[in-house]
Amino acid sequence: MAEAAKKSDDPILALVRERMECKGLTRYALARVTGANLDMLYRWFAGKRSPRIDEIMPVLNYFGMKIS
Repeated sequence: MAEAAKKSDDPILALVRERMECKGLTRYALARVTGANLDMLYRWFAGKRSPRIDEIMPVLNYFGMKIS
């Protein structure tokens, strides 16, 4: 339960997490296919850091998502 409280409440990250689960991707695999930094991904999903637009765009592009 304590771990769930740590997770980010960011709606964009929630969608990314959902897409990751649908594709069966781990954070490691996501980092490999998008070029994202693995430590950065861990911090995002732990709610310790919010993604900058230039950091999240490769991840969103991978999943075919756009920010409007």
